Amino acid sequence: MKKTNRQTTKLLSLVMAILAVLCIISVPVKAQDYNHSFIITGPDTYRIAFGEDYRGKESVTTIRNQTTIPMRLDIQRSVARTKVVTPPKLKQFEWIENSVTNTSSGFVILEPGETISMTFIFRSDYSSGSSCMLTATRSNISDIGGKAFVQAQPIPVEGSISGALVDYGLNPDENARYFSLSLATKRYVNLELISNNKNQVTAWVYSKDNSTSHMAKLESDASADHFSGILDAGDYVLKLAYTRRQSTPARTEVFTLNISGREYIQATGVTLTCSSSNPSFDSRIKKKAKTFTITATTVPANSDDKLSCILADGNIPGSDYLISGNVEGQNQATFTITYGIASWAHYTYGYTRLSVKTEAGVLSNNVDIIGKAAAPVVSDVTSYYNKILFNKCQIGDSMYPSASQPVKVYMKSGKKWVLKATVKNGRPFQIKKLKPNTKYQFKFVSACKGPDGSLINGSSTVKTYRTGRKVKPAIRSISVSNVKVTYNSRFEKYMGKWTWRKYYTTRFTVNVQLKKQLPGTQGLYIDGVKCKGKGTSFKVNLSYSGNHRGRKTPINVIPYSNTSRDKGLGINAKTKVIIR
Repeated sequence: MKKTNRQTTKLLSLVMAILAVLCIISVPVKAQDYNHSFIITGPDTYRIAFGEDYRGKESVTTIRNQTTIPMRLDIQRSVARTKVVTPPKLKQFEWIENSVTNTSSGFVILEPGETISMTFIFRSDYSSGSSCMLTATRSNISDIGGKAFVQAQPIPVEGSISGALVDYGLNPDENARYFSLSLATKRYVNLELISNNKNQVTAWVYSKDNSTSHMAKLESDASADHFSGILDAGDYVLKLAYTRRQSTPARTEVFTLNISGREYIQATGVTLTCSSSNPSFDSRIKKKAKTFTITATTVPANSDDKLSCILADGNIPGSDYLISGNVEGQNQATFTITYGIASWAHYTYGYTRLSVKTEAGVLSNNVDIIGKAAAPVVSDVTSYYNKILFNKCQIGDSMYPSASQPVKVYMKSGKKWVLKATVKNGRPFQIKKLKPNTKYQFKFVSACKGPDGSLINGSSTVKTYRTGRKVKPAIRSISVSNVKVTYNSRFEKYMGKWTWRKYYTTRFTVNVQLKKQLPGTQGLYIDGVKCKGKGTSFKVNLSYSGNHRGRKTPINVIPYSNTSRDKGLGINAKTKVIIR
């Protein structure tokens, strides 16, 4: 019985041993895991050294930010006979030349909950030399901003933002970040862009309605870049990108964008003043030029609406003056206007109206500079016994008279000057109802149209004229002698045909006998020809165009009493005679 029990026990032990061996053979051995996973829960350092056992293998290193804040991950990677494949964010650590060694270092920002990975692919002859060290620290910088124009992230109109940008080494737009700026009112905006690590970061400013054409551009690398300008009320988009040279490995760059400004100050007006309280000039500028200094100031003086341009208008040609100076982009500016710039030019009179406009179109008050007209030229005056005829009276200087502006004619009455006429365009005029043989004093005042259309007095000339005596010649006889009719021929086109035509001239002598002498006279004008004498007998030679032989022709016989050019004519004793 005991022997049987022992045999049974041995048999059971053998069965158990066989079963154990079978169990060991049926359960596979777990393969070695060449991947690495790091869960970041706070500041820490992680190191990986890839040994000989990684030969011909692939190893994926995964890093996940398990915290609720952005973490800065500094990476130092060295490889030998190893290829490194990365996602775009880690492109600076990528290495595809597995035949040589390479070392790379840099950092990225991991957002809360973000996971990134790198794949190490080892050559079949790899032995050692590849490693990776990861250092995680808390970061106050995060990857902010929208990833597309239409996803722009709102930012305040006052303040500062900082963020991380990555350059993939291809197109900067692929990793650009977008921010929206909304202005409720027109503002003066200051932007400062800073690249914290001195790599180039670029910012473009767009209108939200136009994503193809930027309004401003800032580039920061070794130094900050700035923009200051006026933006109308509305929505704008700022695009930021890491834009360093594409030939260099990709890196992460930290930017800071400072935004400041204030409400736009609109100009309510512009004050324009002149250095002279009475800005005017006269014909003396022909000898010496005259300059006026004009000052323009915005109201208020600190207006963001700056001065834009100088406006000049008036009836003085622009070629007769010179404006020097510039007001553009300033709150206060001075400029000059000079007359008499060309010594050869004739004297210019009239007015120039100056004004200044702001960028927004606000106009200043006007400054009117008056060019007083030169003294009038009075000539070809004929005085009669009861009137004075002025055949030519016009503004001008001695060389360049002008008939384009009016002349005011005053006659002295007692101690006063009484306006008798305003002559325009140099037309003849006469002053009637005068007394015979009387001196009259006249003042001729040049005038020109001012800015408001009224006449502005210029220089003046005073002249004295005497009327003629009220006498009429008593003619005893008038006779014609020495009549000669001559002609000359001209070959010319007449009534559509070329022909010889005759032109006649009649010459003759007129003899006038008066019944008595005319007291106070100096002689007679016989048909317009002056004939001196104080007696009773006068002779004059006359010449008429045409053939007057046998015609009854009127002859004017008028006494004159003035030795000056104004004649002083008396009463006409018109008589008809037959020329034969």
